Amino acid sequence: HFLVFQENTTLFGNFSMYTLTSGLLATNTDTSLLTIYFQLNRTDSNALKSMVTLATNTSNAFARLLLGAIEDVSGNLAEMSREAVMATAVLPDLTEPVLEEFDLDLNDNLLILRFSEAVDPATLDISGLMLINSTDMTYIVPEVQNLSNESVVF
Repeated sequence: HFLVFQENTTLFGNFSMYTLTSGLLATNTDTSLLTIYFQLNRTDSNALKSMVTLATNTSNAFARLLLGAIEDVSGNLAEMSREAVMATAVLPDLTEPVLEEFDLDLNDNLLILRFSEAVDPATLDISGLMLINSTDMTYIVPEVQNLSNESVVF
C-alpha cells in the first residue's frame, strides 16, 4: 500500500478514502523521472468508480503518499504526506459495462451476472435481459430477486 485517494486535503477526519492495493508501472515516456504512469488494477479501478463522493472531479480527488512509498534516485525514502495533493484533472468513466459471464442455478432459481466493471444494480432494466436458446432463438425474461454491486442476482 503506497497511495491513498481521499475527498479532501486533511490527514484525519470523517471522509471517503481509498488505499490502492496494487497495480503496474505503465510505460513511462517522461525521461525527466518526475512523472510516473501507474496502471490501476481492476479491483482498485472498480472500487474508485463505485465511490460516488470520491474522485469524480478535481474538487474531491486528492492523493497522498504513505511512508516509504517511493525513493528518489539517491535511495531516499519519501515521507508520508501530511496534506493530500489535489488532482489537476479527473477524467470521468466513459467505459460501458460489458456482461462477461453468468451462472444459472436452476436448483436455487438464480441467475448471476458478472460485469467488466462496477455497475449500479438499481439501474438494471430486466426488459433488456434475455436468456436465449441458440437452437430455436426462444428467450425468457427473468424476475429480479436480489441485487449486489458487481454481480446481479436474479
